[in-house]
Amino acid sequence: MHLSGHAYSDVTFVIQGAIAVHGRENITIKCIESIKRYYSKASIIVSTWTDPGPIDGVVIIVNEDPGPIQTSDPFFLNYNRMMKSTAEGIARSKTRYVAKIRSDFWFGGFYPILEEFSKQCFIDQIKYPLLSAKIMMCMQRRHYRLYPFYISDWFNFGCKEDMQKLWNGRLVETSRVSCEASWIGRLIYESIGCSDSCLNMDHLFHSEQQLCLGFLKAVGVKVRMTALVRSSIFDLLESYYILGELFCVVDRNKLNLISKKHLVDNRQDNLYIWNMAVKAADSFLARSLVTIQVIYEYLQMEVSYKSTRFRRVVRRLWSYVSNL
Repeated sequence: MHLSGHAYSDVTFVIQGAIAVHGRENITIKCIESIKRYYSKASIIVSTWTDPGPIDGVVIIVNEDPGPIQTSDPFFLNYNRMMKSTAEGIARSKTRYVAKIRSDFWFGGFYPILEEFSKQCFIDQIKYPLLSAKIMMCMQRRHYRLYPFYISDWFNFGCKEDMQKLWNGRLVETSRVSCEASWIGRLIYESIGCSDSCLNMDHLFHSEQQLCLGFLKAVGVKVRMTALVRSSIFDLLESYYILGELFCVVDRNKLNLISKKHLVDNRQDNLYIWNMAVKAADSFLARSLVTIQVIYEYLQMEVSYKSTRFRRVVRRLWSYVSNL
């Protein structure tokens, strides 16, 4: 039996971002109206930094604008705005569950979020004691990039305490790092007909990666990757495995999430790459490779080779392998 929109009285929708306007159409107002239509009993908070004026039945939070980050990285420019407005909105919510949606999206129909959350988002609390459940997020093919720990900020849903760990309110000062894709990963993606996912992959560090790394730290998950080093295929394997453990993914088309800026990809196989990658990363071989990499790094720190020449050869060889 599906839950109707009337069952969402214990859910708050946090609409985050600048008030979005496309031509003469106010997209943020359209988002509010879609929530009222499909999730009628839910609470609504708009958390922004530009005052939209009073809106009936909606809590408005006008945050002090932290401004853009002083960086040349276009993918990290508005991280602080995104983080602060979302964190403030979640903090003001008074319900058990919180949904976060960007202000330039709206719902084109009802999706049984609560029902799917209860089915798919169970988490091993012995392994992850600091989480109540997985975080639900939407995906489409544009997110299938070979960036480790790249998650979607379009739509997130979870228990309030878990959402506060994801959107923890911590701001950053600058971004001076790059995140390059491995050539072997690019080859694999292109070989299965996903060359559109491989375009422009060698970008600077993304806000979504910083968001994810902060979340992992908050829930006590240690990973190899940091924002200060070049990523490798091992980081990618570790990423898919951990994200599969901590997030449940819903197809954007099924969620009925619409945007004027990010057009809908109507292909029916929207999530098959994600699902394949998560399964592959959970394989014995993939986990063994990551383990070997970790052991090697430990030995690098603890063991002193007698031969400088031998050490140099080993490092060059491993550098070549790890960057495949």
